[in-house]
Amino acid sequence: MKLVMFDIDGTLTESNSLDDESYLQALHKVFGFSEVSSDWTSYSHVTDACILKEVCQSQLGRVPSPREFKAFQKRRFEN
Repeated sequence: MKLVMFDIDGTLTESNSLDDESYLQALHKVFGFSEVSSDWTSYSHVTDACILKEVCQSQLGRVPSPREFKAFQKRRFEN
């Protein structure tokens, strides 16, 4: 049995640090990125997809392919 809980900005629980860690781990496992800022306000748009595009543009010089994006999403929500 899997449980899914939607928590917007810590409304139900203080889970922001877990969310940050999950995002950074997925970046590392899928792309090998280890030096990524977790100051989400430093990015142009603060959504998972836009941050991923900005990080890939900065680190790889391109946006992620659809296959990479899907792999990132899968890894992101496995934990």
